[in-house]
Amino acid sequence: MSSKTLFILAILLLILSIGCANPSTELVPEGCDNASSAVYYLSREIEQPGIYLTCVGDQPKPVILGEGIQEYTVSAAGNIVYAQKLKPGELKFWLFDQKQNQKNEIQDCKGDRCESLVMSPDGRNLFFSRYGESTGLYQFSLDRSETTLISSSYSDWIDISPSEDYLRFHEPGSGLIRVLSLDDYELLFSFPGDTDLVGSWDTVGQKFIMGERNVNGELLVSEFVEIDVISRSQSRLFSLPLGIEYFRPIYAGDDTYFVLSRTGVRNNSRVIQRIARSGDILQTITNDIAFDHSSLQWNAEDGLLAYQRFDITQSSSSPEILVWDINTGKTLIVARNAVQPQWQD
Repeated sequence: MSSKTLFILAILLLILSIGCANPSTELVPEGCDNASSAVYYLSREIEQPGIYLTCVGDQPKPVILGEGIQEYTVSAAGNIVYAQKLKPGELKFWLFDQKQNQKNEIQDCKGDRCESLVMSPDGRNLFFSRYGESTGLYQFSLDRSETTLISSSYSDWIDISPSEDYLRFHEPGSGLIRVLSLDDYELLFSFPGDTDLVGSWDTVGQKFIMGERNVNGELLVSEFVEIDVISRSQSRLFSLPLGIEYFRPIYAGDDTYFVLSRTGVRNNSRVIQRIARSGDILQTITNDIAFDHSSLQWNAEDGLLAYQRFDITQSSSSPEILVWDINTGKTLIVARNAVQPQWQD
C-alpha cells in the first residue's frame, strides 16, 4: 500500500473518530472561556426582573425575564429549572433549555408551597420540597416526567452530592439533618442541627462538613467535624477561637476552608475568612462589619468565590452579588439588588 493511500486512510479515520465522539453536554455561554466561569443570579430590579448570567467581568445578560421568579437551579448543560409565582396561590416549575431556547411547564404546585429546588449535575433529576396537601420531599425525573415521594416530612433545605450518590436535607419538624443514598433511598445518617451548621461536600462527593451545637448556649457552634459517607466515620476539624462562630464552611482545597465568621452572639454581621484545618485564620476576605455575607459559592476550577452581601446599617439597602478572585485578591460587584448566586455546575 502506497504512502499516499496510508495518509488518506489516516485522515479518514481521524474524521470518523471526531464524528463518532460523544458531544460535550456542557453549555459554554457566549463570551465565557468555559462553562464553569458563568455565574448566574436572580435580579430583583423592577424594570427587568429575572435570571441573569455573566462571565465574570463582562456585562450581565438576561437569560429568563419575568416577574414572580422565586428561585432556580442550573445544570452543567445550562438547563434551568425555576419556580415562578404568577399570582397568589399559583406556583409552577418551568424547565428552560438554553440550547433550544425553549421552556416547558413541568410541575404545578396547586396551592402548595414548593421550594428548595436542586437539580442533579447531569440535569436529569430535580429534587424539591412541598408543603400543604402533598407535603414531602420529592424527586422529579426530567427524562420520564415522573414524580417520586422520598420523604413525607417537610424539608426546608436540600442538596445533592457532586457524585450524585447522596442527598442531604433538613427537617425543621425533627430538627435533623438527614443523608440518604439515592440508589435505594436508604437513610445513612441523621444529625441534630440546622442549616447554618451544614458545610459543603468535598469535590469527590464522599465527605462533607457538619457543625456541632454548643450546649451551654453562649454561642451557636462549638466545633466542626468531617463526615465520610462511605466509611461512615467522622473526624474532628477545626475548633473555634474564643468568642467566634463559624457558619456554612465550604472546602477551598489543600486542607483549607471558607467560612462565614461572626464575633459575639449579638452581632448580626458575618464576614468571610479562609481558615486552615487547624482552625488558624489564613486570610480575611471581607472585613466590613456593616455587611452581612452569605450564600458562598466556590468555583475551584477558576479560583473564584461568589457571595451575597447586605448592608445591615441601612434599612433601604438591597442585596448585592460579588465575586472574589483568589489569584488576584480582587473583588468585583457583579450585580446590585440581586440574590442567589450560582455557578454553572
